[in-house]
Amino acid sequence: MEFGKKPISIFPRGLQQFFTFVITALAIYNIPALYLFNKEIIFFTFALSIIWLFIAVKVWKFSLKKYYA
Repeated sequence: MEFGKKPISIFPRGLQQFFTFVITALAIYNIPALYLFNKEIIFFTFALSIIWLFIAVKVWKFSLKKYYA
């Protein structure tokens, strides 16, 4: 599925609501359950979030140096 590459406004109203409410609800309800039943995923997710935070801070600082207004 390549729906994430397109703006949601190009889809019909029904699909917009489906992607906004149903898919989001599935993620909200299922991801915490994965954490409760699979302890290994907690460590993996925490480590991955720290890595992405580090990358985001580096990109932010690099971008600020290159910014020209």
